[in-house]
Amino acid sequence: MRERGNKILKFFDKFIGIPLIFILGLTKKKKKFNFEVIKNKNKLKFILLKTAGIGDTILLSAVVCELKDSFPCSKITLVCSSNNCQCARYLPGIDEVVLFNMSRPLESLRSIAALDEFDILFDFAPWARINSLISYFARAELKVGFRRKNMFRHYVYDISVNHMDDTHEIENYRKLLRAVDIDIKNFKPAFLIKNSLLQNTAWVLEDGRRSVVMHPFPGGSKSYLKEWPLENWVEIGMQLIKEGCKIFISGGKEDIGRAEYIAREIEKGGGECSVLAGKLSLNEVAGILKKSSLLITVNTGIMHMGAVVGIDLVALHGPTSPLRWGPVSDKAVVIKPKIECSPCISLGFEYGCEDGGCMETITVEEVLLAAKGILSRNG
Repeated sequence: MRERGNKILKFFDKFIGIPLIFILGLTKKKKKFNFEVIKNKNKLKFILLKTAGIGDTILLSAVVCELKDSFPCSKITLVCSSNNCQCARYLPGIDEVVLFNMSRPLESLRSIAALDEFDILFDFAPWARINSLISYFARAELKVGFRRKNMFRHYVYDISVNHMDDTHEIENYRKLLRAVDIDIKNFKPAFLIKNSLLQNTAWVLEDGRRSVVMHPFPGGSKSYLKEWPLENWVEIGMQLIKEGCKIFISGGKEDIGRAEYIAREIEKGGGECSVLAGKLSLNEVAGILKKSSLLITVNTGIMHMGAVVGIDLVALHGPTSPLRWGPVSDKAVVIKPKIECSPCISLGFEYGCEDGGCMETITVEEVLLAAKGILSRNG
């Protein structure tokens, strides 16, 4: 069953999750915070909850680095879902990955309850009530999570932290650590790429042409509102081929049909375009990005992946705010729409319209100008 953007899961999360979490919160005795006692333990055990989003999981890696820096002997367990499990396994510093099966929540909750007791639980979800439920059943000395207006999910935490719209999500994550007096050194996100994969992706550079990866396909709820028209991707591809580039189109298995359409249209214009969609693992995609010259992408997990591996990138934002969800990189050019109502989402689902239109105000010319500027600077 598809997890992200699933209407049935969202229905249960809201209409059953809210009253259930409220009732469970009434039964929970809040623990007093004494971090000095915890810091004196030889080996702290942390459990982190992040059950959705490749991009969110990549951002979470910065927090893992903070924990490992402050507590080198700590054990860090990450609870994820099938949506982000592959990504979670490549975060440096994670000692154990626990899969929470959204299709079998009762069975998964029993598995969570059966885990050893942890010192501190951090829940990095700002709105999903299922994470609050997981937090309740996980055994931890201290539980820390977000308080968010109208989300009604914070009742089960010993310490709740306000989740804010006017800061980047990575800063919201860091606030959870600050709530328990952990010093923050502002580590950037990280992702492990196997050396063997870097060797296997050397073919990207074989003919000497600069490689440009285009990622047109966003994920999540109402993802179509974050899409840029396919004909624009075709035009960008053809123009960059004229500049001596070769084009790769990345995406998931569900994107293969549209990726092949873009490639066919580019090739009609006399260009060459390779479709990577549905053919590579996430780690292999990271290897390709590491070797390539430029990434052009909508706001999605691959954008954050590109930022982590250090590729120059052009990021197209429509309903999503670059302030909240922009790439954590000094090698990124962010392009925003020319429309007053954008951005309209912060948490990921509260779109201001059903028809979109903001992405269409981003022109091929401005994206091409940004791409050529980057390519010219890098020779």
